[in-house]
Amino acid sequence: MSLQIVFTDARQKNDRGSNSSVASWLDRHLSFNTRVRFRLYKMIAVRMRQRATFERILTLYGRQLRRRGKTSVPRILDEIIDSIVTDGKNYAEAFRPFVPEDEYMMIFAGTKSGDIPGAMELICDVKSRTGVILNSAKKMATQPLLYLGIIVVYLYTIARFVIPSLLVGITMSKTDSMALDILVFASRLASPVNAVLILCFLAFSFVATWWSLSRLTGFLRLWLEKIPPWSIYRNIQGYIWMSSFIALVQSGVPESEALKNQIDRANPWLKERLSAILYNLKHQGGSLPDAMWQAGFDFPSPEIIDDIESCWGGKGAYQRLLEASKNWADEIQIATTTQTKYVQSGFTILMMTVLGGLMIVSEMVGRDMMNIGHFH
Repeated sequence: MSLQIVFTDARQKNDRGSNSSVASWLDRHLSFNTRVRFRLYKMIAVRMRQRATFERILTLYGRQLRRRGKTSVPRILDEIIDSIVTDGKNYAEAFRPFVPEDEYMMIFAGTKSGDIPGAMELICDVKSRTGVILNSAKKMATQPLLYLGIIVVYLYTIARFVIPSLLVGITMSKTDSMALDILVFASRLASPVNAVLILCFLAFSFVATWWSLSRLTGFLRLWLEKIPPWSIYRNIQGYIWMSSFIALVQSGVPESEALKNQIDRANPWLKERLSAILYNLKHQGGSLPDAMWQAGFDFPSPEIIDDIESCWGGKGAYQRLLEASKNWADEIQIATTTQTKYVQSGFTILMMTVLGGLMIVSEMVGRDMMNIGHFH
């Protein structure tokens, strides 16, 4: 299953009630995926600078997809066009039911500033950078699972094909073998029942971790953000939020209003942090970096807050932040890659230790059996 972090609870119900059908839900959540949206955003950025209208670009993209036998995304594009032409919605509101909230905020900023192509390019740049970070995070999760699978298969093979004959020999000799007892105990962990239990535990852990990323708050969450995957989620989410926030403020939206708009549709984890920042801005009267430090959540991240404080003040502060934000993703990627290497190294050492121990025990069992043979 493809791992993809959903940064907000952004999928919204359409006024036309098209979410009532399973097909429409699949269109929105599966067919109109990140890759498809990026191709559309890039086309919009290029062709709008060539004076093509927004509706014509969507129509062209839909026609291209229909030529390849695809109908799900063209239906969504038709709904967007209808919202613009018939209902008079602006570009951002027409897209809103079909895209994550952070993308909507950037499109909204582009609509307000009159720079839709720039907004589309910003979305592609931000999500492309975070995609690279996510790939590093996936490696962190997949390698330990692979090692666990190797150990389970090894133990199952021993339990299925080796131990029964050893037990017969030990029983007939009426002697004890501590090494065999250890090997039997370890192999029982790989029995079908235990394998199912391990699989259920891993599935539960995955679901619980996934749920906690966007919903867990409070002191426990602050402690968890010192380690992956919560630290990675905070860094990625902070970078994406900051990029959309900068775009909103640059388009003329006041800081407090931009935060309120984002809070209204944020998940519980993000809402807790943005609400604290907004409170400090309104009641403490300090700057944005001061409000972030006073919030006490280290959000977007300690490094980003330091950069914001360094760039803050005078005219063009947000433009300087936008330029600095390109380095944030690179720094997050380096940190994630470093964490991934540490985790992979740790699990490699653990696997080699476990397998090495099992091989030593197996060799001891072999010696015990040889001694029994010599004795008889």
